[in-house]
Amino acid sequence: MYPYESTEPLPLIGNFQTVVKFGDEKMISLIFDVLFISTPFGQVPMLTVDDDFKLAQSLTIARFLAKRFGFMGKDEFDEARCNMILECSDEFQEAFLKTVYGDEASKNAAKEKWEGSQRDEFLEKFEKLLSTNKNGDGFFVGDEITVADMALCYLTDCFANQSSLDWGKFPKLTGLRDRVEKDNTKIAEWLAKRPVTRF
Repeated sequence: MYPYESTEPLPLIGNFQTVVKFGDEKMISLIFDVLFISTPFGQVPMLTVDDDFKLAQSLTIARFLAKRFGFMGKDEFDEARCNMILECSDEFQEAFLKTVYGDEASKNAAKEKWEGSQRDEFLEKFEKLLSTNKNGDGFFVGDEITVADMALCYLTDCFANQSSLDWGKFPKLTGLRDRVEKDNTKIAEWLAKRPVTRF
């Protein structure tokens, strides 16, 4: 089971829309408590809608919420692009988590690979992809914020203070993070009050 942080885009989606509140008993709620017996696969996160629809798996929940609240773009091509970026961001996290979990030898090997080139190669690809839309001065998909932007906002925020990472090489990604965090009140509010966690 991955740590709480891997679900970050989910509350970002929720806090962008005033009708969705996480952690209460509204129509939609994310459950992070250890209620394994009631979850589809015995793990969290789990999304419950109207008490009778339950959904597991972080990316599946992110896609469901994004589509429900209009953050998957305007057509099937936008949606496919959003899905591509979500999958790539998940691969980025998977690579990083190998530096944290496992035996010491495997963690050290993963860290050497991660800090050697892997991390920057991922970010270079994201930077290049962002630049294909309005020269990287807007969003990943179309003219409005999507779940793809929220996912990358989370990733860049996680590693914002990593001393070995030169963010000056990725100006489009840092610009995107600023747009997502500062230009959207609900997201800014969530980032300001979210719990302090390991990563």
